[in-house]
Amino acid sequence: MADLSKVHHIVIGYDKIEEYKININILRNVFVKGKDLLITAIYNGSNYNEIEEKYKSEKVNNFIVLKENKGYVWGAIDAIQKGLTFVDTLADKREIVLLTNFDGLFFSEERYNKLVDDFIKSGKPFGAALYVEGEVPFTDLMLFRRKFVSSFYEGMAKVNPFPPRREGDKWNCEKHMCGTLKVIGEMDSLWWQFERDDEEQQGRSYIFHKEYGFGHCHGKHNIEKKLNEYGAFNI
Repeated sequence: MADLSKVHHIVIGYDKIEEYKININILRNVFVKGKDLLITAIYNGSNYNEIEEKYKSEKVNNFIVLKENKGYVWGAIDAIQKGLTFVDTLADKREIVLLTNFDGLFFSEERYNKLVDDFIKSGKPFGAALYVEGEVPFTDLMLFRRKFVSSFYEGMAKVNPFPPRREGDKWNCEKHMCGTLKVIGEMDSLWWQFERDDEEQQGRSYIFHKEYGFGHCHGKHNIEKKLNEYGAFNI
């Protein structure tokens, strides 16, 4: 079973505060070993002074505010890069870094442990689900070996977004992470890929991963369905 005292869990977001609160409560209070996690939140939304004062608490070890938000895509890329660079500033060097969105939640400690164990067994430095349509990594759940973190954030800074291939084709986080891996080396040797279940919810596909009990869930009502399914309540 994974040792959560060796895991640094980073959550990023610019809204989804309701989901963030539930997310952190699950990690800290529902998971039996949740207090062993090192948790960092990266926030780059509006009203950051109010948000920081209200939601910075003993439940997270670090609450970092980015005062500039460059938009949906580049704001997220900035938050990912900030979270990873922050890892290298800490004296507490955790073996595994796991990064999710505010609304990327785990509903089972056992399956969370399995994800970490499977990643370690893979022997690869980066892990993410495969976005089949574009053969790029999903960015709502990524794993890194700590020794690979600096290579990754340095690689992020070297990626040059390519021009749209067709009208309406835009840059996104998935393309940037894929470009980062290509800057560093051979993707196949770096990237541990895992399957994503094709589950529809409000018109969004591939939002849940049953094997690892992970969901990218928008809205409290959708989260509550999964909380009921997994019994993931802090009673």
